[in-house]
Amino acid sequence: MTEVIPNEPRQSRTDLEDAGARDPGEPGRSGDTKLQRISEQTRGLVDDVKSWVELRMELSQIEVEDRVESKVNEATAGAIVVAVGALAVLFLLVAAAIGLGALLGHAGWGFLIVGGLLLLVTAIVHQIKPRMVRIGKERKQ
Repeated sequence: MTEVIPNEPRQSRTDLEDAGARDPGEPGRSGDTKLQRISEQTRGLVDDVKSWVELRMELSQIEVEDRVESKVNEATAGAIVVAVGALAVLFLLVAAAIGLGALLGHAGWGFLIVGGLLLLVTAIVHQIKPRMVRIGKERKQ
C-alpha cells in the first residue's frame, strides 16, 4: 500500500534564488567579494588622500601669504623709518648750513660748506661701495 504524503507547497526556482539573495548592504552577501571590499576601501583611502593633499596645499598657500604679508609689513616699516630719518637729516643739514652761514657772515657760505661735506661723503661711499653692499648669496637673511 502506498502511503499518501500531503503535498507541501513547492518552491519555484525563482523563490529559491530570492531566498539566497541578501540585502546588498550586508557584508557577507554572496556577490560581495573580498576584492570588491578592498576596492571600496581603496576608493575611500584615495578620497582621504585627495582631501589631505588639498588641505596641505591650502595650508602651504596660507603660509606663503603670511610670509609675504610679513615681508611687506617689514618693508613698509623700513620705508617709514628711512623717510623720517631722511627728513631729520635734511632738517639737521639745513640748520647746520644756516648756523655756519651765521658764523661766517653770509648764509651762502654755510650752504656751500655743508654741500661740500656731502660731496666728500658721497665720494667716500662710492669708493667703499663694493665692501658695503652684499650681492646675491652672500647676503644673510
